[in-house]
Amino acid sequence: MTGLVEAVRSDHRAILELVDRLEDSLARWPLGEKTARRTTRALVDIEARHEVAEARVLWPVVRDTMRELSLLQSVAQRQERDGRRLLRRLDRTAATDTGRVIGGKVVAAIRLHVAVEEAQILAALDTIIDPNVSASLGMVYAKVSARSPSRPHPSIPAIPGILALTSPLTRRADRVRDRLRLR
Repeated sequence: MTGLVEAVRSDHRAILELVDRLEDSLARWPLGEKTARRTTRALVDIEARHEVAEARVLWPVVRDTMRELSLLQSVAQRQERDGRRLLRRLDRTAATDTGRVIGGKVVAAIRLHVAVEEAQILAALDTIIDPNVSASLGMVYAKVSARSPSRPHPSIPAIPGILALTSPLTRRADRVRDRLRLR
């Protein structure tokens, strides 16, 4: 059984693997532009799911169990919002030097966010959360992540109740959009 902290860390490992791939393709720019596009799309997908799952499962647990980390939670959520905006810009940017610069910003922003979350929030949560509670929350996190939209929707606030209502609809819309674009 995977606990909540391990589920989030697993997402982080997958995200960082894509970030490494994006960084490699940016280093070979403009030859790596096609790889950078595919990697960006994969990052957009996993980041969107990850953010919704964190908003619906992780952040309420942090808020309820570790009030002293509420400032860090705010910082982490702001980093997620900024990263989401950068990813959207990169996904829509042509193969120019601007795209390469934005890609570099994406790499730096995601690495910083993951480092803060891992070292301060997840490390603290791992020491205080009951293993049985963590295991059940890990399953909920995995289900929420699997049912989350595959695109960021910045107009939808990252509030658990609102995300619960809108995720099924936005997920369906994203699937139609992906099929039309042959993603």
